[in-house]
Amino acid sequence: MRAVRHAWCAIAAAFLVSACAHNTRTRPEKGEPAAIDEELYAAAVRGTLQHFGRDDREPTLYCVTLPGGTSLPFLARFTHEPFLVAGPDSCKWDGGAVVPASSSAEIVSDGRPTGARVTPTRATFLHVEEVRWVSPTRAQADTSIVYGNLGANGLTLTLERQDGQWKVVNAEDTWIS
Repeated sequence: MRAVRHAWCAIAAAFLVSACAHNTRTRPEKGEPAAIDEELYAAAVRGTLQHFGRDDREPTLYCVTLPGGTSLPFLARFTHEPFLVAGPDSCKWDGGAVVPASSSAEIVSDGRPTGARVTPTRATFLHVEEVRWVSPTRAQADTSIVYGNLGANGLTLTLERQDGQWKVVNAEDTWIS
């Protein structure tokens, strides 16, 4: 009798493990990467800045927001860029305009804060809002820049992985405020 009970318990346990292992709702869609590709998001930020242009005569602080949050290692990707990129907490609203939240911003190297530098007086929120995968080597990213209550632009970027790096192959303005 005891052997029969152990056999039924083993069968029931195998069934439960099999049922849990076959739950398709938790699997990523076919062709969609399971993890966020930070290089894709970095290419979307660079493509947005290139499309809208930068005013090198009056430097601007770009406060980047990503779906799921903006990490220090992500911001470290821009350490040697000619523009100043920071996290969303580095900008704030003041009188209907986006301004730096502080007179200094953290310098990030290898994902760790290493010091501070004086920030420009202008600031802009740069949002990477959504990424849609067309294929494993092609994606579209919706981005926007916001510099005031009456100043914002939306953009859809088409990106392709070429020679191991994400490159913007098309940029289309989608809205303006």
